[in-house]
Amino acid sequence: MSDSEALGYVLTELYSINQSIYLRLPASKESLQQQLSRIRHSQSQLELLLQEVTRQARKRRRTTFKDCSPSLFRLIYQTARQAENYKILAEEFPLDSQGSMDCLARIQRRSQAIAQHIQALEKSPLAS
Repeated sequence: MSDSEALGYVLTELYSINQSIYLRLPASKESLQQQLSRIRHSQSQLELLLQEVTRQARKRRRTTFKDCSPSLFRLIYQTARQAENYKILAEEFPLDSQGSMDCLARIQRRSQAIAQHIQALEKSPLAS
């Protein structure tokens, strides 16, 4: 797999995972549990993707993929942080529904910004 193919694969996976991390509030207890399960699954996928990026970065010295690695790591960590934020928010919702709803809008904006960064990197000449 070429550098650009490997980078494209990772970015596509990261974008897909990012899009699966969201929270819909207000929600019933059952719905919150389902959403938490989806978020936890996405966190597991992020861990696997991080391992793949680490493996690829070690394998590909002085290459396009290696040059993009810091950006990839940053985007993966930001996505993981957002997943954790959504998870905490879902757990807090039964205790403070209004506060959770207020926080949700801020978290959603950050998630959209991360998705835009991923897409920008996908469209960059490095990923072509």
